[in-house]
Amino acid sequence: MNARATALNLLNDWQKSRQLADELLESALASSPLAGSDRAFVTELFYGCLRRKLSLEFLITQLANQPPQPVVANIIQLGLYQLFYLKTPAHAGASQRVY
Repeated sequence: MNARATALNLLNDWQKSRQLADELLESALASSPLAGSDRAFVTELFYGCLRRKLSLEFLITQLANQPPQPVVANIIQLGLYQLFYLKTPAHAGASQRVY
């Protein structure tokens, strides 16, 4: 599993559980074979999407005709966060597989 997929799983788990974000992240990274730079990327994506959740949801409402399913919304939030806040080039931030 890559860093983006791990971040997506964390966002999905956070929505469904009553665990704190810190606990979810710690647990996911403890059982992950990801290298240090990928672990840092997971942390940035997960916390960044949570930190910017309201603005990302606003962007989605402006772009979508109807609200997407929660998993799809999280995928879109990850892409938008990378494009708008991390300044990731579109070909890298929006085209990567997350599964």
